[in-house]
Amino acid sequence: MEINRITFGRIVSVLFDRGLGTALGIMSTGVGLSAVIGPRLMQHIIDSYSWRTAFIAEALIVALGLPLLWLWLRNTKAITEHRPAPHIGVTLQEAARSGVFWLLVIGTFGYGLCVSGVHVNMVPYLTSQGMTREAAATAVGIFGAATVVGRLLTGLIIDKGPLHASVLIALMLAMEALAFVGLASLGIEALVVILIVFGFAVGAEGDCLVYLVARFFGRRRFSSIFGVIGIVALYLGTGIGPALFSLTRDYAASNQTTLVIWAGLAVLSALAFLATVRTPFRQ
Repeated sequence: MEINRITFGRIVSVLFDRGLGTALGIMSTGVGLSAVIGPRLMQHIIDSYSWRTAFIAEALIVALGLPLLWLWLRNTKAITEHRPAPHIGVTLQEAARSGVFWLLVIGTFGYGLCVSGVHVNMVPYLTSQGMTREAAATAVGIFGAATVVGRLLTGLIIDKGPLHASVLIALMLAMEALAFVGLASLGIEALVVILIVFGFAVGAEGDCLVYLVARFFGRRRFSSIFGVIGIVALYLGTGIGPALFSLTRDYAASNQTTLVIWAGLAVLSALAFLATVRTPFRQ
């Protein structure tokens, strides 16, 4: 999955320049759509058949997309021959000597920590509050639908709006912090609104990150630079987040306290992204 993220990000960043944000938004809506349909579909297959059948069904869905992917990619070379952009940029070593690189690493690590810590523990939290598994899966679907909207609108805002992408991702992290505090204080009574806010923010942040890497460091070594920032740093945070959230909840003996702590982490991550605003885009 993450190899695909680097590959598609590289392809889109080369093919599009003026409309890069919008192109990234459209490309990444598939992830959000799968989050809308996937939980209920997989839960239905598991309940009706088995978890093994659910894995086979997922594999078949991926296989069905391969012919379309091949048809789209085979004309990429002819298009890129007329664009000099792929040769502009810095190497990974040069990027690592800049402060903006490490600010993005820190901010992205914190983003992964915040999102995965809450998202992975969402269904157990909801069922502990009295919701059925089916209702919890539906709630996760609402979250996925909001990510689709977040991805599309963010791409348009980046291309057409006055906001710097670093400011936008910081605002999204602030929205996450508000969603966490709202979930801690209001509980499942305001669940739909909270999930929409959380999902929109998560959808927006992914597009902003790809856009920032392409603009700050260019396309020349996009894959290697994004691999460190958008894969290594992000998924270190994503891997640690769920376990750390659970450990914090056990230590604090409270979901509410843990959510407030996660809101604070989201704010700190937002500050790291805001610190990159004064750095000019390379292209």
